Amino acid sequence: MNYERELETARKAAALAGVLQMEAQRDRLQVERKSDASPVTEIDKRCEQVIFDTLRDVFPNDSFLGEETGQHHGPSGRCWIVDPIDGTRPFIRGIPTHSALVALEEDGRPVVGVIELPALTTTYWAAAGCGAFKNGKPIHVSDTAQLNQVTGSALGYIQEAGTPPR
Repeated sequence: MNYERELETARKAAALAGVLQMEAQRDRLQVERKSDASPVTEIDKRCEQVIFDTLRDVFPNDSFLGEETGQHHGPSGRCWIVDPIDGTRPFIRGIPTHSALVALEEDGRPVVGVIELPALTTTYWAAAGCGAFKNGKPIHVSDTAQLNQVTGSALGYIQEAGTPPR
């Protein structure tokens, strides 16, 4: 199956959440605590709503699982899984590593994924049968076979196609 439409919609939803995140960095954030004592802001909730609305407009029969609002069931057997601000703590502090995460699961396996890092102006995306990309350039995982020879951060492990291993 081709997931280009799903990928395009997920990228749009994540980008809209990224815009909200960046606009909110200029404001004083009201921070609440969830039942597990982790922080949540009104922006977390607004980002999740814009992602939900964007996905629901195109795929009304899909389920949705959001970190802030929980599960919304749909009859398609597919489920969008969303973290509207992954890294709420860094987001609150203005550290640029926060992101919006959007993924689609079908038949128990992930088939679409988007990571929008708005403060770093970086977007990663992939879909079954479509490849994986960083800001439009093809990427792949490191071909270093031994874990003890790998250095860097999680973002550093993703290489642009054609670049030598680090």
